[in-house]
Amino acid sequence: MAYEPDPAKSIRDNIILHLMDRLRSMRADGREGYSVTWNRVLRSELTPADIGFAPVVALLELPERKTAATFPYTHCTLPLEVEFRHPRREGDDVRSELLRLMTDVVRAMTTDPTCGGLATDLVETGNDLDPGQPEAKHVGGIVSFSLTYRHRHDDPRSI
Repeated sequence: MAYEPDPAKSIRDNIILHLMDRLRSMRADGREGYSVTWNRVLRSELTPADIGFAPVVALLELPERKTAATFPYTHCTLPLEVEFRHPRREGDDVRSELLRLMTDVVRAMTTDPTCGGLATDLVETGNDLDPGQPEAKHVGGIVSFSLTYRHRHDDPRSI
């Protein structure tokens, strides 16, 4: 079931919860073509303890920029990062595995770039894939996005 916005929360918070729901709903069951089911979906940086629950993914919000360009709206640009860790499987081509995971993350995040009508746009802006050392037990990466949305000057809960 899709995320239902909570009118008591800000537009920003509803968008983040919508995106987390998308990541949480990814299933490696072959129906939607995803290759991973996340054990944990977090809204904080991954810690070594979190990586023990791999596959794990975290949605991070970076400092936001706001402009009051068009009354009665405040336009917001929020950089996001999705960090993921996945157990390394014996015999897998690490680079191919990372590209597959990155593609799954990008597909899930950008399926609806308006986040159910709450956002103006969501675009991928880059990535940093980490194959780790040969003895590493996990592989991972970070995919960066730029989220744009707006809210009323006088109420960050209203579009």
